[in-house]
Amino acid sequence: MHQTWQFSMRNRMITRILCLLALLYCKCWCLNMSGISVPSYAVEGEEPELECKYQAEGDTLYGVKWYKGDEEFYRYIFRSNPPFRTYKVEGVTVSMNRSNSTLVVLKNIRPSTSGTYRCEVSAEAPSFHSATAEASMTVIYKPTTGPKISGQKEQYLIGDEVNLNCTSAESYPAARLTWHINDEQVQSVSGAFDHSRARPDLLVAVTRLKFRLNSRHIKNGRTIITCVSKYGIWPPFQDMEGPEENALTAPGGKDLPGLYSVTWDTRLYLTMKDAACSSTIIGWTTILLTTLSAIQCSS
Repeated sequence: MHQTWQFSMRNRMITRILCLLALLYCKCWCLNMSGISVPSYAVEGEEPELECKYQAEGDTLYGVKWYKGDEEFYRYIFRSNPPFRTYKVEGVTVSMNRSNSTLVVLKNIRPSTSGTYRCEVSAEAPSFHSATAEASMTVIYKPTTGPKISGQKEQYLIGDEVNLNCTSAESYPAARLTWHINDEQVQSVSGAFDHSRARPDLLVAVTRLKFRLNSRHIKNGRTIITCVSKYGIWPPFQDMEGPEENALTAPGGKDLPGLYSVTWDTRLYLTMKDAACSSTIIGWTTILLTTLSAIQCSS
């Protein structure tokens, strides 16, 4: 019993010594990755800076590698001459004269630049330690024109079918389109997204408005149809119209909705063809048909 107790105490002491040695070794030789700085959102045309924050703490550094997803696009090897090298990855172009062992600057960014970026730092012998950190970035393309409405006729009569299409300008993410009749939003409309023919990395939104024109739609002899396109960050990125809107801020305290969102609207005025006269004609026609029907029934 006494020998068993001594054996147990000895094992505990050895375990504690080994743990202490491991801690001391790590403190002397371990890499310390304090994080990675990648902008969550960037607008096409900007040159975002990606920073890898680390401390050697006794290790001799071997190199720093950057990945987009699982593809390496930049490495910095301390003992090499020159120390840096780039690799071809879709949507990624490195500004070499502004990049170094801790900072990578991207240029010519576009929506295909969006993705998850990972920094990997490694040490030489004897530790061969490595540390990684990652963060995601979404590149936004804001349009320079508003949506276009098509399908309208020159004039309408009460009872005519209105069948219109609204097509957004190219953007990324895709635009959110809404219809308004006389400044009142239409709740149920059909819509779809499609890739731009000119640039496959951009999206075009299309929506249709179809309804039967009646007297409720006419104000001062005309009907105002408006297609509103909102471009910005919403699912799958971030809903800019939700309660989170006030909490989103860009670097430097800038306002995210103002920085990354834009709203356009296009108005169409439906002209009534002798609206008052047509209403009178329809009314007299209804009376006439009713009278004829009554005569037939009485006979």
